[in-house]
Amino acid sequence: MFAHTNPDGTSRPSGPLVTDSGPLSTVGDAGQVAGAGHLDLGAAAREVAALVAPDRSVTAPLDLFRPASDLHDEGEGYVDHVEETPDDAVRTAAQPAGRAEPEPADRAVPAPVDPAPVDPVPDGPAPAARPEADAPPTALREGPAGAGALVAVTQRPEPPELHPPGPAPGPAPEPEPDRVPPARVALVTGAGRGIGRALALGLGRAGISVALLGRSPGPLEDVAAQVASYGVDASWAGADVRDYAQVQNAVQRLEAAVGDIDLLINNAGVIEPVEVPVWDAGPETWWHVVETDLRGPFHCVRVVVPGMVARGAGRVINLSSGVGAGDRDIYSAYAAAKAGLFRITGSLHLAGYDRGLRAFEVSPGTVRTDMTAGMNIHSVRRDWTPVERVVDLVLSVASGTLDPWSGGYLRAGVDTAESLDAAEHDAGERGLPPWSRRLGILPYGPQDPLNADEDGA
Repeated sequence: MFAHTNPDGTSRPSGPLVTDSGPLSTVGDAGQVAGAGHLDLGAAAREVAALVAPDRSVTAPLDLFRPASDLHDEGEGYVDHVEETPDDAVRTAAQPAGRAEPEPADRAVPAPVDPAPVDPVPDGPAPAARPEADAPPTALREGPAGAGALVAVTQRPEPPELHPPGPAPGPAPEPEPDRVPPARVALVTGAGRGIGRALALGLGRAGISVALLGRSPGPLEDVAAQVASYGVDASWAGADVRDYAQVQNAVQRLEAAVGDIDLLINNAGVIEPVEVPVWDAGPETWWHVVETDLRGPFHCVRVVVPGMVARGAGRVINLSSGVGAGDRDIYSAYAAAKAGLFRITGSLHLAGYDRGLRAFEVSPGTVRTDMTAGMNIHSVRRDWTPVERVVDLVLSVASGTLDPWSGGYLRAGVDTAESLDAAEHDAGERGLPPWSRRLGILPYGPQDPLNADEDGA
């Protein structure tokens, strides 16, 4: 479904509403949102300083093959992170959080449930709400006919014109392959909550426009409105990253709303619900994890990166994990998918560097979320990675500061722009070894003949 923003800030939905499995119905069939008014962002706008806050709407995970209760959000086997979880519930962007949309006759939508908090928030009284007039208008807008994605645009407040417009600027200079401009428009998948939410808010606060993609319309709408409160463009789209056509349609509309994407952050993912060895893993659930965590990022790369290459500049961040770099006795699907992401990142770097493309494997560390807090392997953990460290590292990548590390693995909570710059400085004129922070086969010693085999065959 696409939607239109009225001049007074109200929302008028139209077109097909799409769920994980495709179009659900037209809004007329599912129930028109009558009297849709302003989005009340009074309290939410004052909470943007807390990068991760509990969502107010449905967070029930969806597994196409097993009961919803059996599938966890994106997690980190032994080391790293939790990401966005798809939800069963679908509602229009104009509908207030917590209000279930009328169900169509041919498809029942599960009722909302109250989620567990994603991250701790400071104690104390809630901030006073601002009048609705202070909130940036958020609404649905009509898109190309036949496209299957739910998209909404949050308009940023127009700044006052301080000076009369001057002459039209000339054409932008062609970017140099070894000097890629800082990011201006980012696409974050799984942006409705958790790490994706924190990244979207951090990017917006840094002045970068944000396109949000996920399967939880309510949280996506809330985050987009908060991003827009920083004075940047924000837009959200409902799509399943496993569905290539949905990703295509969503990206087309998002770029029409916020501009060409020059920073792609593949954050969305899931993890196995149980900690078992590979021979005990459920085949369908195992493949579901790989499809979401590996095929999904490939779909986003396939849709977004050609535009970056054509324009001669862009960056890709794959939210990865140390689990993908080493052997584990559990979470075999998650580990296999994250190891595959290393190969996608390396391929992007080698094939795209001379075309102005930079690619990074970024591990967020072990961020405390509702899912990691419930995992057995983290039951006694006390040293959680602050999500702010993840945001800092991603912002350093977005600025171009860490471009010399393109193709490599970076870890929030361990690496900083300063520490990585110091490593470059220490390397001197000889530079960093080509295998720095890459995934590869470790030799058994200096006499190992594979040491001289650059192809690793």
